[in-house]
Parts: sequence; C-alpha cells; structure tokens
Amino acid sequence: SIKNVVLDAHPHELAVVVRYQLESTEADSKLKSHQKIINLKELTENVDIEWLATVVMEKCSLIPEGNRKDLEQILYFLQRTVNSRAHSASSISEGRNCAPVNATMVEVDSYIELLYEDITSKNRGSLCILELTKNPQNLLLLSENETLVSALSRVLRDEWRKNLELAKNIISVFHLFSSFSQTQHIVIEQKMGAFCMSVIELELDRGRDWMNQMKTADEETRRKCEMALRREDAMLAVSVSLLLNLAEDVGVEMKMLRKGLLTLMSKCLFHATQPNHSHALLHPVLTLLLKLSVMIENHPLLEKEAIAQKVAALFPMADSSTRRIALSLLFNLSFHPSTRSSLLSTGLIQHTAQLCKKDEKALNVLYQLTLSDDSRSLLPFTDAIEHLVSDILEGHASAVTKAVLLNASLDKRSTQIMCGSKGTTVDSLMRLAVDNSDLLAAKILRNMASHEDTAHPFLVKWVPSLMSIVLEDGLSEEEARTARTIELLAVCTQCRGVDWMRLNEEMGMCQWLQSTLSSTTASEHEPFQLQQVILASRLASTVEGAKSVVRLLDHFLSLLNSLQEDDELVVQLLFFFVCLLRHPQVGEMILEGEGGALPSYILDLMHDNNPKVVEQADEAARIISSLSPEWNKRFMTEKFRYYNAQWLEMVEKEGGEGEEEEVTFDERYVYYDDNYIDYDDESSSQLF
Repeated sequence: SIKNVVLDAHPHELAVVVRYQLESTEADSKLKSHQKIINLKELTENVDIEWLATVVMEKCSLIPEGNRKDLEQILYFLQRTVNSRAHSASSISEGRNCAPVNATMVEVDSYIELLYEDITSKNRGSLCILELTKNPQNLLLLSENETLVSALSRVLRDEWRKNLELAKNIISVFHLFSSFSQTQHIVIEQKMGAFCMSVIELELDRGRDWMNQMKTADEETRRKCEMALRREDAMLAVSVSLLLNLAEDVGVEMKMLRKGLLTLMSKCLFHATQPNHSHALLHPVLTLLLKLSVMIENHPLLEKEAIAQKVAALFPMADSSTRRIALSLLFNLSFHPSTRSSLLSTGLIQHTAQLCKKDEKALNVLYQLTLSDDSRSLLPFTDAIEHLVSDILEGHASAVTKAVLLNASLDKRSTQIMCGSKGTTVDSLMRLAVDNSDLLAAKILRNMASHEDTAHPFLVKWVPSLMSIVLEDGLSEEEARTARTIELLAVCTQCRGVDWMRLNEEMGMCQWLQSTLSSTTASEHEPFQLQQVILASRLASTVEGAKSVVRLLDHFLSLLNSLQEDDELVVQLLFFFVCLLRHPQVGEMILEGEGGALPSYILDLMHDNNPKVVEQADEAARIISSLSPEWNKRFMTEKFRYYNAQWLEMVEKEGGEGEEEEVTFDERYVYYDDNYIDYDDESSSQLF
C-alpha cells in the first residue's frame, strides 16, 4: 500500500515531484521510498490552476485528495516560473527521468560521512537526510543523533553562502524538526532562529545585487541570475517557515521581535513581489505576518512598516490559498482607522468587492473598509451591492452580508442601488424584519429611511403594519424584540407623507404613548423613549394631532427633568415643544393650563453648552414671547442678565456699601441682535 505521499516542485525542471513509500511484501513490512516526476511540458501563465490540479490528480492516482491544496500551491509556483513566450495548451506526461532518493535509517552514518566530502556528496547526503526527516516516525530518533545534528549545523554555517541548494536542504531538515514540539528543542539549541534571520538579511542583500546585475547583463548571465534567484527564494521560503514554527512559542516570538523580525518580514515581502522572483516566498511571509498581527502590541510597528499597503498592492492574486492569508492579515490590521484610510488609495475596495460573492474573508475586509465614509462613497462604483442584494433576494444572506449593507445604506447613492426601480430589496428586508424578527434587516431599513427622496416611496406603504407591531410589542421583556421595535419605530418616524392623524385615530397612538411613558422609568429605556418623543413630534405636526398629544405634556416634562444629561433626547423634546407651540391655540392651552411650567424649563436651557439645545430653546422662547407679554419680558430680562453678567456683577459690588437696590430689566433697553441698546443715550452705547 502507498504511504507518506509528499509533493514538491522540481528544483530545475517544470515538473511536480511525488515522493511516496510502498509497503514491502516481505514479512518485515519494510517501507521503500519511491519518486515519480510529473512533467508539465507546456504550462503557461493562462492555465487555470484548479483545473490543472484536477487533471494531474486524474493522471497520477498516487496523489490523495487531501493533498490537493499542496498540489495547487506547487502548480502556482511553477506557473510563475514559466517562460511567457510559451502559449500552447498544457499537456501532462509522467516520467522517471530523475533518480529517486532511496534513503534508509540504517545508512544514516554513511549520510553523515557524505557531509564531510566534496560539494556533490554533501548535496547527496543532505538530500538523503532530508528524505528521512520527511517521515515523522523518524524525526525523534534522528533528533537524538547528536553527531547528525552537529554535522548538519556545522556544514550549514560553513557552506550556505557557497551552495544554496545545500543550504535549503539542511534548513529544510531543521524546519521539519521545528514542526513538532518533541523535536523543536533541537532547533532552539542550535540557535537556528537567529541564524536564519541573519541568512535572510544577507540573502536579501545578495538578491538585490543580482537584480541590479540583471539590468545590464547579457542573456547567459541573466539566465544564471534567474536560476540563482529561484534557488534563493526556495531557501528563504523554508527559512521563514522555520521562523514561523518557532514563533509558536510566545517567548521565542518576543525574542525574534526584539531582533527586528517585523522589519525583516517587511523586506521579505518587498523582495517576494519583485519581477523575476517566484512567489514561493510570499506564502510563508504572509503567514508569519498574519500570526504577528494577532498581537495588538505589534500593530504600531506593522503600521510603521506600511504592511497593510504593501499587502493590498498584491491584489489581484491568482492563488486562492495565498489570497485568503492576505485577506486575513488585512482584516486584522483594518481595525485601526488610520490603516483603513491608508488602504483607500490602494484600490482594495474594488478587489474585495469582486471577491465578496465567493470569498467570506473578502467580505469581512469589505465590511471593515465600509466603516469609513470615504470608502462607502466608492462602493456604488463596484458590483458589490448588486452581489449582496442578490443574496438578500435569494434568502441566504449571512450576517456579514447584512452588516456590509448596513454600512452601505448610510450612503445615498448606495441606497438608490439597493432600492432599485421597484423596491424589491425593501420588501425583502421588510419580510426579514417583520416575519423573521431580523434586527440587522430592521437597522438597514432605518438607515435607508434617512434618505428622504430615495427610499420613502417604497417604505410609506409599510408604516401601518410596522406601527401595529410597535404598538403590540412595545417594551418587551426580550431585549432583541425591544431592539427591533426601536428600529421599526425609527423607520416609521423618518418617513414623510404619512397621515399620522388617521393612524392615531385608528390605532390610538396617544393612549399607547401615555401608557408606556407612565410605566417606564426615565433612564431605563432611553433609545425607546427617544423614538417616542420623535413620534409625538410627528403627531404634533397638525393642529388636531397637537391637541391630542398636548395632554401628555406633563409626562414629557418629567422626562426632560430626569434626562437633562442626554443632549439628543433634550433636543428632540424641545423640538416637540416647538411643534406644539407653533399652533397658537395649543400654545395658549399650554401657557394657561398645567403646562405653564414649560417656559421655566425653556428659560433654564437657553444657556446650555450644546448649541443645538440653545437653538431649539431660543425658537421655543421666541414663540412663547409672541404668545405671552409677561414671558416675553422675563425672557428679555434673562437674556439681558446673561449678556451683561460682568457689568451687573460690577454694579452690585460698587453698590454693596450703600443702600441695596434690585437691578431689573428696564424697558428703555431694547433687545436687538443679542445686544442691548439704551436709546435714551444719544451715543447709544452698548452695555456689556
């Protein structure tokens, strides 16, 4: 039977190497190593990797289905090395043109001896040892062979600059040791982490020199440099993979970070994306950066190195596995507003919009990007909204899909696209919110309702049904139902063109307001009470409605008295009072009846720190002044005292020793444009 199937890219040819072991028919059941080479004679850059992987697995039954992702990664790596002049269709053939490596544990000592001979023997010995370490059953025994470990470490430190293939083989051995906790201590004892970081640093410099040399070199030299760069990338990739395994230990990770691991990975990322480089290095670099991005302490340095911008510049990416890692990394980094802003210029929102239909990680990144206004304004120029709306209409939208639409609905142009010409999306969202009690759908509708000219024609017909739900549910003991009620009530109160008087007569909204306002404590349900105040303002927009709702004035004054710290609620309450006062008959009812306390509240709020509160209070004071001369004089006196407080204080101090005299507003002082002018004085001097 076939066991331990391992896939690898051929170091020199355009081929996939399949290494496997066959169980012997002998009684001792020994495993014999074999190797099969799958040549990809005419692989081009246009070949679909997933399709090619399917063909390879059909042709070579040795490859199990579980190794499909590894095969796709290798094919993608090989595709990047293809000569761009080859455009013929891909064909696959199998062969045995490379001698298989047959290594056994009983010959370990001979492999060690090969490490002390010429360079060819060293390569052969390291390759045999690497073949043995690929079998996890051999790792523990090999790690206990001190002679082997010492020889590998010494040869690596002496020869890595001279022979990249040898260096890659030996680092691969230590990489396999680092993959298991039982043998990882060998790698730490040999200080392979620090060594690999030094190797990566020096090889990046050497690779940069080769790149510069290729710019002016002849064809032969260029070909040699390209081959050297491919070998270098393979060695760098396994070195970074070794560091990734070591970083599983948080203590080791912190040591590497102190030695500049993040800066080194930033350089590797830049190196891997240069022309004439294979992308074998990109996958482990992104994986290590992804692991480092989990720790929020690393984010300042990741931002300093502009990792997010560098990764975003890699898109579009053909390899799905590498793309998923890149998207996960971007998602982790996108929680900082500054990073989201920097990603705006990279065009990432267009790329994630194209991928969001089939890639959940792209959808997650798109959600993060749409948290900012600038990114939301770009969303209508992509296909994302159409894709996400189709999920809503088909009935299989995820929570993230709805969350992206929730952000998008804050933008008027996006809302127009969501509504369409017939409002089918609005109807689908309504059914989700009403029938399925979907809170996110209700929130989307609330945002859409904020755009008066866009969604209101499709929302108005739903107002009676929504108000029935609101009046029925009210303040439910279930938090989710109460939250949905708040959102649905907000949708209704934002709609224009609703006949509130008719709805009040049919549903008894004023009675419902009275019962709910009297049964809830002031600070218990502030969001719900805020929507109730807005509803009361809508009812007070007509004389008949104002006469109905004015009976609840004491409840609203009590609400104002207990929640004066909530500026938003205070502004809405003042607007409600203004709506009542704008009807002269209702205004007189307020001033003559028990609502006579209202002007006193207005007087206190005229000098609030919030300018919006002051604006509404001034408007209410203006209307009250027109209805009551007595309150007009009191408002003017208060304004006089406020604007001339310093002068009045000085007068009081100067008159302190003499006979006390009350300073009151004098009708000689006429209020004009927030200043008071004494018209009895020819100079009309202004008092401060």
